[in-house]
Amino acid sequence: MYFRYVQGTTFLSVLRQLAAAGPDRPALTYLDQTLTRAEFTDRVERLAALFAARGVTEGSTVTIGLPNSIGFVESMFAAWALGAVPQPISDRLPALERAAIVDLADPALVVGAPPADGQTRPVLEAVPEELPAGSFTPGVSPEWKLMTSGGSTGRPKLIGAIQPALFEVVGPAGALVCLRSDGCVLMTDRSPTTARSWPPPARCYSATTSC
Repeated sequence: MYFRYVQGTTFLSVLRQLAAAGPDRPALTYLDQTLTRAEFTDRVERLAALFAARGVTEGSTVTIGLPNSIGFVESMFAAWALGAVPQPISDRLPALERAAIVDLADPALVVGAPPADGQTRPVLEAVPEELPAGSFTPGVSPEWKLMTSGGSTGRPKLIGAIQPALFEVVGPAGALVCLRSDGCVLMTDRSPTTARSWPPPARCYSATTSC
């Protein structure tokens, strides 16, 4: 049984607040593409509506097998917006290993990973560039992510983050790794074209190195 917090601020609410406070401020940059706060929030809501149309509901699992990219971040937030539990996996997993993880997680939707032989779960192989408007019912994710581990036996295991996806619960952990409320976070990327955007923008640096 999931432990649920009665009160708290969902990640979707935080996105909406940030978009309202500074709609034209950059929210996410990947190579030559930058989404503003308003654009990112709008795409997350549209993608959440698409997920909902594919059967994702509060408490269900969404397996996300995309490389680090704008689509990956959008998919994570879309799952949280619905109250679903995102399960990020490597996009380079061998088909047999990916199939075993998907069977164990039993997700309502698989994003980014092609369907394995014999699997009939709904699959969204990529996040569309054009997302139609739609409606969905916001929810609270009972666990803010679901991780995988091979464990000592080599068989896939699932490890749930028992905290719900609420800012008051997960947000304070950012202080432990020096994440500031108005700072810049970098994600690794194996794309050979990443060098074009290096070094990161000056806003990613602080005058001090301490927290």
